Amino acid sequence: MPRSTAVHRGDIWAYATTLTGPLVPARIVVPPSYYGDAIRIRRLDDPNLDEMWVDRKRLPCEWEDVETFLATHPQIRRAEQPTDLDESEQRFRDAADELFGAGRLALQVIIRDAVARALQQPPKLAYTYAEAAVAVGVSPATLRNEVAASRLIPSFVGSKPIFTAEELTRWLRSLPAEPR
Repeated sequence: MPRSTAVHRGDIWAYATTLTGPLVPARIVVPPSYYGDAIRIRRLDDPNLDEMWVDRKRLPCEWEDVETFLATHPQIRRAEQPTDLDESEQRFRDAADELFGAGRLALQVIIRDAVARALQQPPKLAYTYAEAAVAVGVSPATLRNEVAASRLIPSFVGSKPIFTAEELTRWLRSLPAEPR
């Protein structure tokens, strides 16, 4: 029966080298401060590997519980099971997993979700000082100076100043092409 899900320094957990395995033992070097933080581990199957930071999802269970976990998760390969991929394809996938910290399928999900969110959001019509500064690539203080000099004109929602996309575009076009 699985025990606690808390991760502590010195514990040995199963590390999923890819999203579909294999699982290898890893010692916790730096546990997370908060639930979503990365965890620093050292793989025990190859002492020549450096320590690395991983997401909590790459540590599915404590090493003592690995047989129970594998019995309930048939999609995870055991370390000794051969794959149906040729050697070069497996090396490519393993390299991608190490480089990006997630498997190919996880990256596809991340990209698909980001594109869906981007397509669902209407274009931004107005910006706060901080958002406008990021949008045009200057500091909020620079924008405040431009407003004080009446070169940039905010609109107001109640007492809150906002900048329309048109006003920011007008201001950017009014800037000199050469430095002073």
